[in-house]
Amino acid sequence: MDLFNDKSNITPNGRRPNFAPKFIADFSARLKLAFVPDGCGDLHKTFGPKNIFHSPTYRSHYADFLKIDFPCLPLTSDVALFRSLCASGKELVTIHLMEQLPKPRALYPVADDNTVNNVHYSEPTDTVPGGVWINKKQHFDNVPPKVGGYHIGGYQVCHK
Repeated sequence: MDLFNDKSNITPNGRRPNFAPKFIADFSARLKLAFVPDGCGDLHKTFGPKNIFHSPTYRSHYADFLKIDFPCLPLTSDVALFRSLCASGKELVTIHLMEQLPKPRALYPVADDNTVNNVHYSEPTDTVPGGVWINKKQHFDNVPPKVGGYHIGGYQVCHK
């Protein structure tokens, strides 16, 4: 995505985006935002290369194509949609990097030695919320049945 140490460096860090000037001009006109060559823009007056290509959904969807060809770029002229997609991608990155963690929904009400030796899920009842037990004494409360029964690759996640 970037070119480094060429004679037309336009950023202080010695790199510039590898976008054709016509692409930048056309996309800027669609969004009515100015392009900044390094990093992210503010998405109100400016946008940058990281606003475009650092979406985990984008990278996942186009993974096979990115291995063999230049990336496809679905363009929008809807600046509100563009801002929303950028914000969602940024939020997801901060969660993956553990810079911002969501508030836990499951509670861990009993303190003990935290030894994991008998993992199982208990369905909620009228008086007791569903939970994932890690031993005879300790469990995570408020685990809904949808989570308790979730499978990945043939395994029930809450049983592993």
